[in-house]
Amino acid sequence: EGANQEVELYVNGKKVGSHVGGYTAFNFDITPFVAIGKQNAFAIKVNNEYNKDIPPLSADFTFFGGIYRNVSLQFLNPIHFNKKDFASSGVFVDTQNVTEKNATIIVKSFIKNNFSKKKSITIQTKIIAPSGMVVATIKEKINVNPNETKAIISKPIAVLNPALWSIENPNRYRVNVSLIDNDSKQIHEIIETTFGIRWYNFTSNEGFYLNGKPVKLIGTNRHECYEGMGNALRDEMQFRDIRLIKEMGGNFLRLAHYPQNQEIVNLCDQLGIVTIVEVPIVNAITESDAFLNNSLQMVNEMVKQNYNHPSIVAWSYMNEIMLRLPYKNEPEKHKNYCLEVHKQAVAIENLIRQLDPNRFTIIPCHGSLNAYKEANIIEVPKLIGWNLYQGWYSSNFNGFDDFLDNFHKEFPNIPIVITEYGADVDVRLHSFLPERFDYTSEYANLYHEHYLKSILDRKFISGAMIWNLTDFYSEYRENAVPHVNNKGITGLDREIKNTYLLYQANLLK
Repeated sequence: EGANQEVELYVNGKKVGSHVGGYTAFNFDITPFVAIGKQNAFAIKVNNEYNKDIPPLSADFTFFGGIYRNVSLQFLNPIHFNKKDFASSGVFVDTQNVTEKNATIIVKSFIKNNFSKKKSITIQTKIIAPSGMVVATIKEKINVNPNETKAIISKPIAVLNPALWSIENPNRYRVNVSLIDNDSKQIHEIIETTFGIRWYNFTSNEGFYLNGKPVKLIGTNRHECYEGMGNALRDEMQFRDIRLIKEMGGNFLRLAHYPQNQEIVNLCDQLGIVTIVEVPIVNAITESDAFLNNSLQMVNEMVKQNYNHPSIVAWSYMNEIMLRLPYKNEPEKHKNYCLEVHKQAVAIENLIRQLDPNRFTIIPCHGSLNAYKEANIIEVPKLIGWNLYQGWYSSNFNGFDDFLDNFHKEFPNIPIVITEYGADVDVRLHSFLPERFDYTSEYANLYHEHYLKSILDRKFISGAMIWNLTDFYSEYRENAVPHVNNKGITGLDREIKNTYLLYQANLLK
C-alpha cells in the first residue's frame, strides 16, 4: 500500500519487478516465481536516495523511507477483475445526471482471463442502497478470450429518489459485481465497493455548491505523520485524525502533499468530509521525460485507486511549483524552465481529465501571482489554490485580503480555494504582547481570527484549509522545535492547541 520510494521485489532469488513512487499502492504478479507447496523466499529492497527524476524533489516535510503501509498477498482465480491497472480494484462507478429525483449509474468492470481457452461468463451487477435494499440488478453474458483483458461498461442503471451523499448525511451506496462461469456456475470473483450519489460545483463568484446548496468549506491539510513513528501509522491513528476534523466542525480536507492511506478517504466518505487528493510534485520539477513520466504514473495510480470515493471532489498537483526556481539569474534557462513547467502541467491536466472528466483539478500556488502568470499555468486547472501566509512570512494580515481581492478582480472567472494558511505554535510559549515569529498561541489566535473572518466574508472563496491538522516532522527546520513544523492546530501527538479550540468555537453549530 506504500513504500518510499523505489522498490524491487525478489521471489526465490529472481527479480519480479520494480516500482517508483513512495505514496501510492502497487502490486506484482508473482505466479511464475512461486514454488507451490514449498517455502518461498521474499526479498524487498527499498531505496530512499534522492533521484532527480522522482517527485518530490524537495518539500517542507521529512521523506521517511522503507515500507510504511500494509503489505498483503492476493490469491486470484484465473478469471478475475484486473488488478494490474495501476493497482486499482478493476471496478469503477460513475454517477451521471444526478438530481434529488433521479440518478444514472454506470459501472465499468475490467475482466482478465488467464485461462488458455475462451470463457463464457455472466457479469452480475447489483446496486444496494444505504438502507440495504437492492435497488437494481443487471446481468450480461460475455465471452473473454484467453489472456484477454476486457472492459465491460454496464447499461445505464436508473436510481429514483436517490439518498444523496452530503456533509450532514453522507449516504453511501454499494455496488456488488460478480463474475459467474456460465458452464460450471462457479463464482470466479466478487467485488463490492462503495460510492455516493451527489452533484457539486465550484463557482468563481458564489463559492462551492453541493447538491444545489451553497456550502462554505473549512478544514485542514494533513500529513501522514506521528510523533516517534514518522508516517508508519496504525489504522486507528488514521481514524482519530479524521475524527478530529469532524469534531472541530470541519468539512474539508486536503491530503497534502501525496495520496495517503485508503482508510483516510474511506473515513472521509463515512463522515461527510469533502476531500482533495494530491500527487507529490512539490516546489520544482526536473526538465526530463523521466520526471514527467513518473509524475503521470503517480496520477494514474492516484485517480484509479481513489476513483469511487464520493468525498473526493478534486485532484491536485504541482504544489508551489514556482517556489524553488533553479535559474533565477539565467534569463534564457529560466524562460525554458517556465515553458517546461507549463508543458508538464498541461500533460498532467490532460491525463486527469481523460481519466476522470467529472471531477475538478487544482494547482496550489504560493503567493507570487507573477511567477505563475510567467509560467502560464493559472488557467490550466479548473480551480486555483492559494497558499497564503501574510502576517506570518510577511508582516501584515491585511495583505491576505488584498491579495485575494486583487486576484479575483484580475481573474473573475476562476474559482478559488485557500489551500494553505497558518502560523507556528509551540504550546510551551505564551505572551501578553504577541508578535510575529514568537511561536505563541496568542499570536496564532490573532492570525487565525483575521483569516477566518476574511474567508467567511468573501463569497467567492469556495473553501479554505488550515496548514496543518497536526505538527509534522520537517528535517531542515530549526525553529522553536528543531526538525518540526509547528503550524499544526494539534501537536505531533495530537495534543489539542488553542487554535483547534478557536475553530471548534466558530464552526460547531
